[in-house]
Amino acid sequence: MQKYLYSASVASRLALMREIQLHYVSQDYKELHEIVMGAMIHMGLTTEAKRLCGDV
Repeated sequence: MQKYLYSASVASRLALMREIQLHYVSQDYKELHEIVMGAMIHMGLTTEAKRLCGDV
């Protein structure tokens, strides 16, 4: 998952992140949540990552 989130197209990464958020998967799996947060920060989405960190 981590490799995909750092190598796929931006559109694909955003789509996957949306699906993870919509289905609350990241809240159920802490390791996945950390991977997604790292990828968001890497993409420059720090505000969204900070907002989501408060949701867990």
